Amino acid sequence: MPRTKSGLLAGARQFFRDCQEWGWIPRRFDSARALATPRSIRALIGPDPRVIADDV
Repeated sequence: MPRTKSGLLAGARQFFRDCQEWGWIPRRFDSARALATPRSIRALIGPDPRVIADDV
């Protein structure tokens, strides 16, 4: 699902950001830019409207 993919990428971004901040790995790349959620996945995330029956 798109939200799951986005969440996994967010977790990986935060992991690398923390590792760089704590000095465990050198700052060679920008994790926010390298692991950004692709537009195609962001486009799939949105409201999921449903039809409500007239008798409700």
